[in-house]
Amino acid sequence: MKRTLATALCTLLCCASAAAREYSGNRIFLFGNSPASLGRAGTGVASRGTDYFYTNPASIGDMERIGLSMVYGTIPLPTRFYDAGSTFALPTSYGVFGASFRYMKFPEGGDITNAYSMTMGNARELSRRLIIGFSLSFFSGQKKDYYYYAGGSLGFIYKFPGTGNRYGFCLKEPKLGLSAHFGYPFGDNRTFSDLNEATLGYSFTFYSIKYFNLTFFNDYTFLNYREFPVKIGLEGELFGLVLLRAGYVIPHAYNKGSFTTGLGIKFAGENVCGSVDYAMNIYPQMKMVHYLGATFEFGSADREPPVTNITHDWKFISPNNDGIKDYCVFNLSVHDWSRIKGWRLQILDSAGQVVKDYSMKEREITDRIPAKEFFTRLFLKRESLVVPGRVIWDGTNSEGQAVKDGAYEYLFKVWDERDNIAAGKTGTIFVDTTPPEVTLVKTSDLFSPNRDGKKDQFIVVQKIKTGPDDEWNAEFRDLKGTALKSYVWKGSEVPARVIWDGTDGSGDDAPEGLYSYYITSVDRAGNRASAEIREITLSREYETADITLSAEYFSFDTATALNLFPVLSRTRGIMEWKVLILNNKMKQMQVITGSGLYPKMIAFDCTDEKGTRLDDGVYYVRFSALFNSGNIPESHAKRFTVDSTPPRLKVSHSPKLFSPADDKVNHQLRITPSASDMTGIRDWSIRIYSSAGDIFKSFWGVGPVPVEILWDGLGDNHDIVESASDYAIVLEATDLAGNAGVSPQDRLEIDVLTSVTEHGLKIRISSIEFPPRGDEIRRGSKSILNRVQEVLQKYEEYDVIIEGHTDDIGKEEDNLELSERRAKAVYEYFVGRGFRGDHLSYMGMGETAPLYPNNNDENRRRNRRVEFKLVKRAPE
Repeated sequence: MKRTLATALCTLLCCASAAAREYSGNRIFLFGNSPASLGRAGTGVASRGTDYFYTNPASIGDMERIGLSMVYGTIPLPTRFYDAGSTFALPTSYGVFGASFRYMKFPEGGDITNAYSMTMGNARELSRRLIIGFSLSFFSGQKKDYYYYAGGSLGFIYKFPGTGNRYGFCLKEPKLGLSAHFGYPFGDNRTFSDLNEATLGYSFTFYSIKYFNLTFFNDYTFLNYREFPVKIGLEGELFGLVLLRAGYVIPHAYNKGSFTTGLGIKFAGENVCGSVDYAMNIYPQMKMVHYLGATFEFGSADREPPVTNITHDWKFISPNNDGIKDYCVFNLSVHDWSRIKGWRLQILDSAGQVVKDYSMKEREITDRIPAKEFFTRLFLKRESLVVPGRVIWDGTNSEGQAVKDGAYEYLFKVWDERDNIAAGKTGTIFVDTTPPEVTLVKTSDLFSPNRDGKKDQFIVVQKIKTGPDDEWNAEFRDLKGTALKSYVWKGSEVPARVIWDGTDGSGDDAPEGLYSYYITSVDRAGNRASAEIREITLSREYETADITLSAEYFSFDTATALNLFPVLSRTRGIMEWKVLILNNKMKQMQVITGSGLYPKMIAFDCTDEKGTRLDDGVYYVRFSALFNSGNIPESHAKRFTVDSTPPRLKVSHSPKLFSPADDKVNHQLRITPSASDMTGIRDWSIRIYSSAGDIFKSFWGVGPVPVEILWDGLGDNHDIVESASDYAIVLEATDLAGNAGVSPQDRLEIDVLTSVTEHGLKIRISSIEFPPRGDEIRRGSKSILNRVQEVLQKYEEYDVIIEGHTDDIGKEEDNLELSERRAKAVYEYFVGRGFRGDHLSYMGMGETAPLYPNNNDENRRRNRRVEFKLVKRAPE
């Protein structure tokens, strides 16, 4: 009996010992191998460093120098398993690229005895606070069989503002991290290679004195998406050199391990910095497990200035809203190993005075990323998050006024956070809004180059205003537009007269018919000038007929008759004459006849033989006469167009919400007009109306409407658009027949605008409505206040003062009290929507600070306003 009991006890102990020796290699892998993290119970999803790269690929996103980490576990030898790995990080302009390799050997592993993994990824800062990263991983493990895993990881780290330099208990460097590993396990036993998990965690320093900091870490892991261990860690830093760590896991999901501890030594030199870290994990099944590792960041302090480049599309511009070279696009390129701190692009006149200044100011560094920009930023160069890829100068100064014609120098400077300043890049842009001018005068509409000494030449008198380097092109064309004879001159060579003898460019006689003379010039800034003489009649007969028209286009809305001017080379022996009106298919629509001498002018009312008005379309006029000799000279058909339909007009804009004073450069409105008309556009105008119906801004031009117009938000009086208000854009145009058209109104919404003053930042809103002499916020104004609150939340380091203002109607003391009540109502509205009340204050200003004279209803409306002043909070 005793022998039986002893045998059973030995068997039980052996089984227990064997069970004690067996552990999960899968869980060891998932726990990580960073000594800094393991010393705090595996926390660190919100931490920075190459050794956290597998845990969260975003961990390397803000590195500026080459990073390397090496890890080995366990120590001392002999050990019951081996766990070694290395991670490398390389910063570039397109983010930080990382790669890691890990090898593990678990002789007594219950699921895996040998394994290795490889991970590659990229991380980058999208703002000063947000880092995002992704990676791709492959895992291979075996025991008796082989197991595999292929997948990816997404992670981010967000840095919240802390309490500054508060001494003792505080909230410094609070960070939130999230990482998700997702992929597909495959092989003989998929459970063993299931590495899917997600971790959410945060950390912050809660106690800080001169030589000691204490930081708390807390991570929540969804392990294989089946278990949910909570990890808690503490790290103390002594003298900026020694790191003491401890942590605890609840429940004990990692081989029943719970308590961990660790130690780190930081070091820093001119060309390298990093730390040496040790961690000890206590596992009931494996007793003590030890890890030792080192992290390095290589590279000397950046003493080199940023490498910059600036190019532009046009050297000569003509900002006259004709759609041709209206602005200069500067393409900016910057590269630097350090973060870019600031940049400036200045436009200077010939006296060296700055007329336009584009730069990054503190208010332009926002930590909030609009949703529409999020994916764009993922693919931008790091420097492009601060320095825009391009800047557009529209030929205006800082006040929105057009600069004078002349030469302007540009100067581009960039500096990094270590105050390395790149040498300024300069160049010259020429503004030229003065087009060449040309006027043509003809001596006759008809000539007959038959060498009889009479009207053998057609003479064009040219009156030209031009620069000496402008290029002029002229040609005689037939009805098909084919050039028979061409001329090219420089501006200094254009002749005062052009004489055509009726021959083509080869010296051969041109056939009889209708011709035109066309001359044009385009200067280097894209300014155009052109003129044309149409329907030049070339006839070599001895009796010739011709007819000219008072206009090429006719509209029943703008004229009563089209004047026709018949001409015969001689009138002796004329018996009868005839004027035919033909449609575009040469079908007769009207005939005007007479006998004997013909009238010098015929007023044609543009009706057919039945007296009905001609439809819109193309028509022709032909004049002929019968002589007693039997000759019947006939003119060529002269074209005219009936168009009584006004042009069809439309105007649109982008972006939908216009914010010219927003936190970025080049927030200009793109106005896109379009016009459709049978004859073409003679002149056009675009007017932008304020909410009161007044004209705020006007653009105009001659000829076709431009493809687009860029607007900076300044009115004709140089005021900026009113914040949180609606404007209307209207396109008006007149066609070549004199018909006028007006487009439907295009509603333009203005965003909440932040302006810079000598005292800080300010938001001014005149569209918040209250009842007369009341302080209740009307429902329609709450959406405006909601948008104001969104904008204010960008400026987390500022306090906000809400000021109420009134007009001068009523007693001064009553207005002061009313304005304070209204400011208080806005304050309470914000607090009710979750805005921190300790960062808000309010006050009434009454009628003491009007923006405009209180001499009309519109000015009084704009003086009744609420202003939000942003004052930077002093460090605590």
